Amino acid sequence: MSTSIPKILTPRLCLRALNVSDVEDIFDTYSDKNAMKFRGNPPLATWEEAQQMIQKAIADYAYGRSIRWGIELLNQNKLIGTFLWTTQKGQHQIGYSIHKNWWRKGVATEVLTAMSEHLFTERGIDQLTANVHPDNLGSIKLLEKCGFKLGTRTKDLLTFYKLST
Repeated sequence: MSTSIPKILTPRLCLRALNVSDVEDIFDTYSDKNAMKFRGNPPLATWEEAQQMIQKAIADYAYGRSIRWGIELLNQNKLIGTFLWTTQKGQHQIGYSIHKNWWRKGVATEVLTAMSEHLFTERGIDQLTANVHPDNLGSIKLLEKCGFKLGTRTKDLLTFYKLST
């Protein structure tokens, strides 16, 4: 594994390692109850929880468990979300959260497109999965737009797959 998380640039964004100075932006994104209603974990309640989230991301990378990139607006030092890649039970899973002020502005499409390309070409991954709550229509539309296909469906979870091309 590389010693540092690679920066990935898109026309408007820089995906980069999280650091302790991101606590305010992480809290701002992850504390909104409405924006986090489909996330597996409850919204953050304190800055301490935001700090713990950042420390966990740093530790998870150091121990090879996952990589969580911060999504930063280029040239603005403003984090507007995160993108997570983890391997569990032989599956390469992804997840993302974008600050609600940036929904429906093409940011998530830009992130998912760039990260899929990075994981397929630079990391040699041949399939990605994403789990989505069935009522999260925005994420379902995003995944489909980015070439993900519905795989399995349960009452509480939809699993989408994307194969490398």
